[in-house]
Amino acid sequence: SILSSVLSEKGGVKTKFLEMALSPLQDHCNDRARAIAENIEVQFIVDGKGVVQLLAKTDPKKGFVLASALSSGEKAIVLFLLMDMLNALSGYRILLMDGLDTLDNSAFKRLVGCISKEEVIETYDHIFLAMVNHPNLVKTLDENPMINKICM
Repeated sequence: SILSSVLSEKGGVKTKFLEMALSPLQDHCNDRARAIAENIEVQFIVDGKGVVQLLAKTDPKKGFVLASALSSGEKAIVLFLLMDMLNALSGYRILLMDGLDTLDNSAFKRLVGCISKEEVIETYDHIFLAMVNHPNLVKTLDENPMINKICM
């Protein structure tokens, strides 16, 4: 009756447990975002079936939207925040991001600006950004003294 309904698949215990487990992860992502990525905030939402959805807010005047609805540049920063959180949990000090040539120049500059901040650099031994060498993206890398570029 009451106990079986609370513990059921649609009951509140599973959802509350997931919310409690995700809260410190969400906090880590948002603490990092405040330090390096202006106006980005993430939120993990658990629906009544125990499915976790990632939402993000990229403008303080607007609400949260599903991460899948973000622009490619915003998705790249949110992806970095998630990978950074997983790396912090595991102690893994290598970051690899691929497919960055799909970003426009301003989104790529913003991502590189976030990743090359001192508070990020000091937490990684190596950061690899992989992409097709489009001239405007290569120029962005050349302008950043923190980056060693390898072309293949």
